[in-house]
Formats: sequence, structure tokens, C-alpha cells
Amino acid sequence: LTNHLPALVSYVGADYRYRFANAAYKAQLGIPAPYPLGQHVREVLGEALFTAREPDMRRALAGEVVSVELALPTQGGADRVYAVTYVPNDQDPGDGFFVMGLDITDRAEAQQALRAADRRKDEFLAMLAHELRNPLAPLVNVAQLLGQGEADTAALRSCSAILRRQVQHMS
Repeated sequence: LTNHLPALVSYVGADYRYRFANAAYKAQLGIPAPYPLGQHVREVLGEALFTAREPDMRRALAGEVVSVELALPTQGGADRVYAVTYVPNDQDPGDGFFVMGLDITDRAEAQQALRAADRRKDEFLAMLAHELRNPLAPLVNVAQLLGQGEADTAALRSCSAILRRQVQHMS
């Protein structure tokens, strides 16, 4: 049944050797059947990925469910993002753990696009606030002068010109 799931599924023993890997797992890693059965995780994933994930594997062997997001290369070279969960074998604790991965690349890309859109929105609002504050300062000054009630005709014309110019700028 697990060979027909879209998820990556494998079972790794306490010795870090594969005991099971479904077709999706093998396809993602570019592994021909029956490989990786019996192979050490280090040999299949490579030293760097094994070293990075080995603490999570130890936690799974100790009975803890561990979830991580991983970017894994594909046959075409582009990375795919997976939500990977290491699940201990409750039937035989310490014997091994299941590794289940779901492709969440589309979700990860959508989240990245949302973060970029949010950043652009923040930049736009900051620029808009700046553009509105600049013409408001002279308007506040004119309002204070007019509020004093001591302006002569020349000052009123000057204030009127400032108001007109700043309102045109804002519109």
C-alpha cells in the first residue's frame, strides 16, 4: 500500500540501515530497486545530510516524534521542500523509526511569495507616509500662522500660495 502513496516513506533500523523504502522515496533520491535496503543512511543521503539529520534520528530512536522541513535535490537539479517526520516504532521501541516526507514545495513557495508581497507592502506604506508627511509640515505651519490672527495681506497671499502648492502636491 505504501508504494502507492505520494509521500516518501521509509523505515530505518537502529543501526541506521534501511529496512524499507517506498517507490516515492526511491524516486526522490534517484535510487534503483531494491536499493537502499540494507544500506546505511549515510551511504544513501551523503555525509552532510546524514550529519545534519542524525540528531533527529537519535531522538526518534529514543521515542520522540521529530518534524523538520528539508530542501532535497531532485533528478532535475531543482530542490523540492519536504515536511519530514521521524516517527519511532511504538511496537518495538528502539528497533528503528519511520521516515515520512510530504512534498510541500508549493506551500513553501506560496509562503515565500506572501512574505515578499508583505515586504513590498511595508515598503510602499513607508514611502507613502514619507510622501504625505513632507507636504503636511508646511500646511501645519500655515495653520499656526493663520491661527494667530496677525497676518497682513502679503502674509495671507503667501499662506494661500503655500496651501495651494502643497494641496496640489498631495493630490
